[in-house]
Amino acid sequence: MNLFSFLNLIPSSCPICQGKSHKGFFCSHCTQTLLDQHIQHPRCSFCHAYLIRQRCPNCSQRLTQIKQLYHLFDYIPPWSYLIWQFKNQQATHLAQAFAQFAWEKQEAHLFTLPQDAVLIPIPTNPRSLYKRGYNPAQVFAQNLSKKFQLPLATGYLKRIGNQKKSSLKKSERFTKDKSQYYCDAWVPHPTVILVDDIYTTGKTLHLASRALQSSGVQTIYGLVIARSQF
Repeated sequence: MNLFSFLNLIPSSCPICQGKSHKGFFCSHCTQTLLDQHIQHPRCSFCHAYLIRQRCPNCSQRLTQIKQLYHLFDYIPPWSYLIWQFKNQQATHLAQAFAQFAWEKQEAHLFTLPQDAVLIPIPTNPRSLYKRGYNPAQVFAQNLSKKFQLPLATGYLKRIGNQKKSSLKKSERFTKDKSQYYCDAWVPHPTVILVDDIYTTGKTLHLASRALQSSGVQTIYGLVIARSQF
């Protein structure tokens, strides 16, 4: 028996319900609950926000270079607690469970990641990186790279400025920090998947994708762990 097979036999707890699982992944019940959550409500075909009216309040007035956005689950309890642990409690092991669930979601035909793309994580705020010691988006992207066998590129997209997105009102997120992201070299990858932890208004992916397109990227997708419902 090889090491991988042996690790599969070691029991562990589901990060959500603490029931029986393996390798720290979501249990089968929680996995199915999350998959069902994706199709239970009318959603915007692009950003996956719940639709109360026919037009999405987030996308109807926004222009973005992102071709398609993918998300794993909604930023609501109890799933939002996992994000809090992942970002603030050094629970980097959860990235493996997130990547596994991304695989489960693709297997359920709820999205398909392009196989000719490279993964580029959103650079984190310098103060947050100093305080936390890691970039959650990059840790998630590293695990996605292993699970989906997609290359990871971390040296192209750069960030300037120290203001955190969470300190801005939602109405300000598209009007401030217009030069927050940039590329200081030509990006030799025509297709990119931008990876982040939470999608709220889309400002982060919008500005990052604009920087990538100005540096040669032709097609950009977005993949986030959670989609906030405003």
